Amino acid sequence: MDSVKDRLNELAYDFFGISYIYPYQRLVISNILSAAEKTGDALPGQIVILPTGYGKSLCYMLPALLLEKPTIVLSPLLSLVKDQERRLKKAGIEVSVLTGSINRSEKNKAVEDAKSGKCRILLTNPESLYPLAKKCFSPGKTGNPVISHIVVDEAHTIPEWGETFRDALLKTGEIIDIIKPECVTAFTATATSSIFSKIRNLIFGENQVNIIAGSPDRSNIFYSVVPTICMDRDTSLYAEKCKKPLVIFCASRTDTELTSRMLRSSPGSDDVFFYHAGLEKNEKEKIEKWFFSSENGILAATCAYGLGIDKPDIRTVIHRGPPGSVEAYLQESGRAGRDGLQSEAVLLYNPAAFADKNPMGKADADVPPPCSIMKEFQFSRQKQMIDYARNTAVCRREKLLSFFSDEIPYCSGCDICRGTKAESPAGADEIINVIRANNRKLTGKEISQILTGFGSDRIIKIWHGFSESYCSLEAWEPDEIREALLNLEKSGEIKKGKYLWKNIYSV
Repeated sequence: MDSVKDRLNELAYDFFGISYIYPYQRLVISNILSAAEKTGDALPGQIVILPTGYGKSLCYMLPALLLEKPTIVLSPLLSLVKDQERRLKKAGIEVSVLTGSINRSEKNKAVEDAKSGKCRILLTNPESLYPLAKKCFSPGKTGNPVISHIVVDEAHTIPEWGETFRDALLKTGEIIDIIKPECVTAFTATATSSIFSKIRNLIFGENQVNIIAGSPDRSNIFYSVVPTICMDRDTSLYAEKCKKPLVIFCASRTDTELTSRMLRSSPGSDDVFFYHAGLEKNEKEKIEKWFFSSENGILAATCAYGLGIDKPDIRTVIHRGPPGSVEAYLQESGRAGRDGLQSEAVLLYNPAAFADKNPMGKADADVPPPCSIMKEFQFSRQKQMIDYARNTAVCRREKLLSFFSDEIPYCSGCDICRGTKAESPAGADEIINVIRANNRKLTGKEISQILTGFGSDRIIKIWHGFSESYCSLEAWEPDEIREALLNLEKSGEIKKGKYLWKNIYSV
């Protein structure tokens, strides 16, 4: 066993420049090698739950160099496939790619290289592998497996996406049954109990499974929630003051483009681009390459880029509203600080956006709204995320980890524990104060003129030097005041009559 450990150390350093393999990585690798060699208490499958940045990919890339037969890695996103391909080629490991974006001859070559053992790892997805599984990779009459190891990467997407809009993901278990590899490992960074049960059933069925789970807590990330009544304004402010490189996660493709355009309109903001699944292949590759090497870049992206990022020095992740689940939030916020240095995750939360009964997603989101069968399940999971955003008393970390039945000995950084949480949205108090002092007397235009100071001579004459509210929001634009008024109305703070505004709490 010592010789195996030494060999692992040598391979980790020679191929990846890694001088230390963590105990949990050794455990995962040992299970893979034991299952393939059918030695000791070998288990046919394992589920590995480790936070982002904890070296999950090394757990299957390293044993692939030692296994007699190739490894197949099933990934849910092309961006993730491209990132894995880049890392493997950089390490000098033979790798092939089988996706829908390559031509027939390239597909045939990828299959042959995998079957012959010329490549150590085949990167693919269920849509591309399923039609070829029985013909090309099943044991056949001999009963001898063609593949040593099947890896299911980002396994939480199988129930999350497979039961909503990507049926092919649900064929993962069937693919495994057809190929009959020597071992199977499912990797994910986060999984609540409900998602974990679905992963186990959909991939492994009734088979015995080894579970290796670490806490999803990332101690180097500082968590904060910022209530907002003007999303674009607060996005701009935090994008300006937070450390770069920076990712802004948006709910829809349109929102990524509009957010990017808004930020680029500021002086000296040329290093801003957007990314979503609707871009052409060459556009995606160009943006991925730019952002990977950027030291000050800002990327507005949908979740299509979240799973594919392996940029270690992202300092800040901003969310324009809560994503669809706690798992998604930890995955996406976990893009920050993969190098272990201090980083920040900021959630901009507009209470008015969730005033409706069912706040499910945008029409052009890269993960569409769920079908009717899954709607209740998905809604309950987004409600957990909304509960996190609304929380103003419990430690952010404690609240996040409570959904995983996890406890933390102490908080390494959040706005509540540090005493820096925002008590109310920026601008809310100023708007409510001027309405309360002049209940049913002011139009929206007059409120905007008073607060910004961009008013008529009459407004200036009446209010200048008379009210503390005058120019209290002088840095705001009139359109931003109007957006804030509408959001405060939706959240029940104020109410508009035919023309005039009133504070609903005024007697």
